Amino acid sequence: MNTPKHFSRANADRERSRLFMEKHQKAKQLKATPNPSGFSEYLMRFMAPYAMLIYAFTLLFLFSWLITKGDSFIETTQINPASLDLSPIVIPQNNKIYKFIANQDIKKGTTLKRSDFYSSNKSIYSELEIEVLDENYVHMYSVYKNLWIEHHSGMEYKDTQLEFDIEFQTSGTYFLRVVSHNKNNGPLTLKVYKTNGSMYFFKYLILFIILNIILFLGNSYWGTTSMLYNSLKKVKSIKNNSKFLIISSLVIIAFLGCVVISFTHYGYPSTGDEIRLPTYFFDTKDVLYLG
Repeated sequence: MNTPKHFSRANADRERSRLFMEKHQKAKQLKATPNPSGFSEYLMRFMAPYAMLIYAFTLLFLFSWLITKGDSFIETTQINPASLDLSPIVIPQNNKIYKFIANQDIKKGTTLKRSDFYSSNKSIYSELEIEVLDENYVHMYSVYKNLWIEHHSGMEYKDTQLEFDIEFQTSGTYFLRVVSHNKNNGPLTLKVYKTNGSMYFFKYLILFIILNIILFLGNSYWGTTSMLYNSLKKVKSIKNNSKFLIISSLVIIAFLGCVVISFTHYGYPSTGDEIRLPTYFFDTKDVLYLG
């Protein structure tokens, strides 16, 4: 004799309700049961997967940042803005990020005497712009920064360095045109490096370091790292923890996105057939990227 379908459905519903109530009751008992160390066993089992996820990806972002953050020195050049000469630089590889660090001696670019500068607390400025031109002297990119030196109460304060990163899509010989818009023509030393796209690895590393600090400060609530690791062994099935699976999936996607970005250089200023300005997350170091 066949059982009516509505009875089978009702039995299945009752079974699901029973299993849910059993699971709820076990969780309730676990919340009320401290482990031998005095911490809530439920809280420790709840936190353990998240803590291990944070520790694992802190190491991954750290190692990835260390691997990609290195700079390779290419050349140093001396530039005299007063001469109006173009300074050649050689970009050896396509689709690579190059770092330029320019330091200007803006004291030598002013008529103000050294004794007057220190006695009168006057300031010295240089409204510095560096333009990149291709081998045909066609504009490729420009950056701008206001450099300065100030003297107050016997102390000197200054920012005389302009540092910028640009991705060059094509290798070859380029030229730099240096202009101080307020006619401060102090000599300038410029160094060129080849660098890597490590920006997003570092951003996420900072985030995960903050999460590690939160875990450390919460030791009195959910236990130490070793205790959480031991509690992880007691978790029967992480596969049933949908919230954890969603969060871990998002973290994995973020990490893989950083790996892809480190090769595509998304977010970095770029010159070539397509000129790109830096994104919001790019650290401009007070440099105005004009494109």
